[in-house]
Amino acid sequence: MSTTTTFQNMHTVVPGLVSVVIPAYNAARYVKEAIDSVLAQTYPSIEIVVVNDGSTDNTLDILATYGDRIQVVTQKNGGPSVARNKGIRFSRGEFIDLMDADDAWLPTKVEKQVEVLKSDPEIGMVTCSAFYVDGDGKLLSVRKAGRYATREEARQAFYVRNWIVGGPSAVMIPRTCFEEVGIFNSNIKTMEDWDMWIRVTDRFRVVSLLEPLVRYRVHEHNLHKNVETMQKGQFWFIKKYGREMGWLNRRKALSFSWQDASCEYLKAGKIGMACLSALKAIGHFPFRVYEGDDKYPLLLKTLLPRPVARVARTVRQALSPRPGKEVTWAS
Repeated sequence: MSTTTTFQNMHTVVPGLVSVVIPAYNAARYVKEAIDSVLAQTYPSIEIVVVNDGSTDNTLDILATYGDRIQVVTQKNGGPSVARNKGIRFSRGEFIDLMDADDAWLPTKVEKQVEVLKSDPEIGMVTCSAFYVDGDGKLLSVRKAGRYATREEARQAFYVRNWIVGGPSAVMIPRTCFEEVGIFNSNIKTMEDWDMWIRVTDRFRVVSLLEPLVRYRVHEHNLHKNVETMQKGQFWFIKKYGREMGWLNRRKALSFSWQDASCEYLKAGKIGMACLSALKAIGHFPFRVYEGDDKYPLLLKTLLPRPVARVARTVRQALSPRPGKEVTWAS
């Protein structure tokens, strides 16, 4: 196993304890909401480990206000995977709950996921559906987690795309899983979570709760907004697993990568790049209709004449929940 992913505990493991690991880089705007949502959990045995990843804003000042209710580990900026690994090694819990500093949880998230993991030692990861919100907390969409009947079914799905809605904030993993498959690959800056999920499916099942238990924040500082960086990570993943995923899954994975790029370019108003990326997406895998894929309409919009796109958007909005609605967080 690569030394970048090898895992060794620093402390004695506490049975039943959930360690919430939060990497924080210049997270002053949102980190308080994230931590408060953890402190509001119904599950009684939780420790919070925040890894300050070389922040230059007032993140540390905000963390200091929590006193001994949280543990703060500070390091030079190394990126999310390095920070997560440091927090996991520092933690003591039987279960590791991952969280990004700009997201938040509903109150029963930890309790419900622990219940799943305790039910079967063959489960190596439990995830959930998610509310997608904007920078001000307004509802954008509700995305349902995929469900997988077997370990192999999850693995085949993850070869094609990172299907975990809500990102790492939706995921809880037992420490025994990290001990067997390793922790995050610290050599890559993006898609390290995608790589992690595949390695989990080497030996463990993935279970999803359909209930949305996470508020996943979409804003201008999300790493996926940098298309070049995002695709660099995606192409690295496809190259690493290309042989074992097979020809068809490689084509699908490349198609999804270019689809994601097309959607981000379109949102940024880069119409030429959006159209070029859309054509590459279709070229890699022409059968572009994916059940439940909410980005497919954006892909079509890239290639449609503007009057047709406006009509399609009007119809879609009429059939969809209104965005901007305040989210009800009771669980």
